Amino acid sequence: MNPDKCFPSPLFLAVIIIIIIVIIIIILFGNYYSCAATTITFTPIDNYLIAYGSSQNITFADRTFIADSQHSTVRFQSQSSVIATINSSNISPIYQSTRIFTEESKKFPSLTSKLNTSSSAAAEAPSPSLSRSTSAFSPARSAATRRRHREI
Repeated sequence: MNPDKCFPSPLFLAVIIIIIIVIIIIILFGNYYSCAATTITFTPIDNYLIAYGSSQNITFADRTFIADSQHSTVRFQSQSSVIATINSSNISPIYQSTRIFTEESKKFPSLTSKLNTSSSAAAEAPSPSLSRSTSAFSPARSAATRRRHREI
């Protein structure tokens, strides 16, 4: 047996390696472009744009944000939030007001009016509880964060 014939030539190995690399690149970019195509064609089933803290509707980036006080499905208790405003012509109206919640949030408002629900059980399902995720934004947490930043 000839030892030169036992192993493939270096040129053959280089061609095989290049083919494998090209296949891997095609697979990776194929997945990337298929994901990018899905995000481009995404259309939401509902469109809730709310201008929290604003007393009037605001048009920003060709979209109309409805003032939270005028919104038909979103209601806030006045004792659980305050409104902060900045009167400046240098700032876009969408950034001039906000609603600051003084209590921990428990639920999202029910926004199922535009959704097409096939069963009554789905329409009656309670909103998800946010007690765990919003505890990071509670007033006690904010005070602790301010104290920690003052110490630094």
